[in-house]
Amino acid sequence: PLRNNYLHQPTAAQVSAPRANGAFRQVYATIDGRYVGGHIPFPVIYPSAINSFFWSPVAAIGAFDMPSYDLDLTPFLSLMLDGRPHDIGLGVRSALPHWLVNANLHLWVDYWSDAVQAGPVEYFAPAIQMNRNAEWHNPDGQSEIGAEGRERFSGWVSWSRGNLTTEVQHKMKLRSQVQVQNRGAVTQIDFVLKERTMVTLMRRNQWLARAQAVLDAPMQVQTAIVNAEGGPAMQKTRLFHQLMEQVSLSGAQAGATTTRELTDRQDAEGSSLVGGGWGSGSSRSSYQYRDGSRCYSRNVATAGGAVIQDRKASCFAMADDA
Repeated sequence: PLRNNYLHQPTAAQVSAPRANGAFRQVYATIDGRYVGGHIPFPVIYPSAINSFFWSPVAAIGAFDMPSYDLDLTPFLSLMLDGRPHDIGLGVRSALPHWLVNANLHLWVDYWSDAVQAGPVEYFAPAIQMNRNAEWHNPDGQSEIGAEGRERFSGWVSWSRGNLTTEVQHKMKLRSQVQVQNRGAVTQIDFVLKERTMVTLMRRNQWLARAQAVLDAPMQVQTAIVNAEGGPAMQKTRLFHQLMEQVSLSGAQAGATTTRELTDRQDAEGSSLVGGGWGSGSSRSSYQYRDGSRCYSRNVATAGGAVIQDRKASCFAMADDA
């Protein structure tokens, strides 16, 4: 929710009226104009942002591999089985018209059925609850945005393996707070994003399989402008950014659950001249992935534009460290 003067420029995408530059965004999909699900995107930091000396030679999380998001449209299959053309749309809520979005539609064809039938069971998608608070006394102040939503969709499909019902439950929560103090010289940004998605496959009232995905993405940025006596103004910055994902798959008959876990964390700090030019930065990146008996770990430290440590670990080494 930092106020951005760029939004008030008349040449910015021909925006006729200024808009709030809040932290909330939602990428969503529609079928024939009807909302069918969405996600709050992970905040990606582009190279040269915040402090350009952080990102040499490493890159921020997702900077060159933008995260993708899955939406299970099975509960809405009945909308598209009438033999008519349909429009599948994409959009971004609370955003300026600069976003480029694209998608892939995955279809599974049932070759053992003469016809597939489907019908809706439940559609629950209330508006996301938004809370906005701001108190500014130029140039100091604070603002906070909170968003929380819950949605649930289900529908049945009759095909060669019987009549099965798919239920999708999705919960999202976001909080972003900005504080500016000392006549604009000190800024702190705290951002937390949490999402949980559960897809359940059922026959009658008994569940057969279940998939759950949990995302946790905190971020904190602290900046302070220091005016050295007789010298130029320097901006000191500290950054903490993390992506944690957990995906679990379970079946009622097998009784076993498989889990994949990913933790990607970056810590950085440095200084730069106000207005650009000279600067310095160092970073520590930690990446860990576990999938059953497989795992991978890597820790990279940089300073002054060079890698000063690069350590990889196997499953056995990770177990010893634990």
